[in-house]
Amino acid sequence: MPPLETCDLRQTAVLWNVTGQDRHGKPTVSNPIQIRVRWVLNDSQVVDPFGNTVASSGTVITDRPIDNMALMWLGKLVDLPSPPTDIHQVIKVNTTPDIKNRNTRFDYILMRYAQALPTTG
Repeated sequence: MPPLETCDLRQTAVLWNVTGQDRHGKPTVSNPIQIRVRWVLNDSQVVDPFGNTVASSGTVITDRPIDNMALMWLGKLVDLPSPPTDIHQVIKVNTTPDIKNRNTRFDYILMRYAQALPTTG
């Protein structure tokens, strides 16, 4: 039986980690990578890291740490439209270690990203 951290990861997502800011103060992102996920769409409200109540568009479960504020798109890298639409941003992270603290399950709360994809840097 596969471990709990990876048994549900049957979907694919594209991930852009935020790498910094450009000279105008806008975020820059890494080149996109493809990862295995479990993407659950559910509209709800959560408290972001700054204490604001925001609308959540869903949850993504992975077996790897992802930076807060990273951007994600549900689908395969080869199917990524240009420019990408329906992008989501990580706004909250929940981690659950296994009973022996060897593996960790990462749950990321998402919100829709209303702006265009930042430049890669």
